Amino acid sequence: MSFFRSRRFLAWTAAVGVYLSVALSFFAEACSVPVFRWALERWPADQYELIIFHEKPLSPGDHARIHSLEQRIENTSANLQVRSMDVTQSIMEHYLPAWKKVQGGPLPMGLLLYPHTAHVVPPLWQGALNELFPETLLDSPARREIKRRLLDGQSGVWLLLPSGNQAKDAAAAKLLAQQIDHANKTLHLPDMTGDNVLKEPETPDSSNLRVEFSVLTVDRENPDEAILIRMLLGSEPDLSEYSEPMAFPVYGRGRVLYALVGQGINPDTILKANAFLVGRCACEIKVDNPGADLLMPVDWEKSIGDTAICALELPPLPGTAIINDGVSETARKEDPAARSFARNAIITVLAAFFLVLAATWVLTYRRRNK
Repeated sequence: MSFFRSRRFLAWTAAVGVYLSVALSFFAEACSVPVFRWALERWPADQYELIIFHEKPLSPGDHARIHSLEQRIENTSANLQVRSMDVTQSIMEHYLPAWKKVQGGPLPMGLLLYPHTAHVVPPLWQGALNELFPETLLDSPARREIKRRLLDGQSGVWLLLPSGNQAKDAAAAKLLAQQIDHANKTLHLPDMTGDNVLKEPETPDSSNLRVEFSVLTVDRENPDEAILIRMLLGSEPDLSEYSEPMAFPVYGRGRVLYALVGQGINPDTILKANAFLVGRCACEIKVDNPGADLLMPVDWEKSIGDTAICALELPPLPGTAIINDGVSETARKEDPAARSFARNAIITVLAAFFLVLAATWVLTYRRRNK
């Protein structure tokens, strides 16, 4: 029996098939839709929760406030859910940490919690119900401007949060503006022609798709932006400890990628964030990505409307997005080198495998011809 008909050869062939399947699935996982557009069309905004703890029936005034808020949430499609909890009854385990923070204080008490996926424990806001104002809780001038720019097709909006130190703030603003101008001129969208995740893969409509970043400065002392500023500073556990200018890239449906702080606002980190957002998307599950969504009153599906470029029904596309590191804690958790290492490891294994296969064939051939 020849080597090519032997069991040994069949085993080698099966092994080759397995290795090639793994390698090809690894390399084929990304689609050509840029990250920022995929996030805008395919990632629903995570829900914030307003928990209202009480031990007695709510007063007519409190009922009216809650009803007014719920109506506003429904009318604006804000990503917020209101839960009323009677503390004389059993409290779900997930909400016990929040209850412990207000236990012993005057009730009723409201706590605004980040989405579960943000993995942020401290409440965003807490206070009496008469301190709850739906207008400033759900909306603000800066959030309206973020919405306008993202729906207008911008790749990302950089929120600049000054520190109060004029020299540092001016330097950060100048550098951010320069690097964004550079990105707008030099970065390019992926070639999407023929991608099967698009509505029209042969001729994708990219009229509302472009590389464009912008800066929006948010004054820390602006009372209209108090909730937005709290959202930003609370999006990662260590941000409130810094008295430095901060920059937050926002994309998709109001998702903050991560924070760049102080010296972390530099050409390299800005470029990495911008390149990631306009780069090819892995079309992965949203929860696998870093960042936190902002609380915004936007009906994203309706607003996107006919400008969507992705098909409604998509083929299964597993994977995890490549995310470059910044200086903040969340950004450091994602290591882009790991992805590159995995690719190189697969290539090395395949190369070694075929070398062994070739050597085996040569040895078998020599033995049979002695």
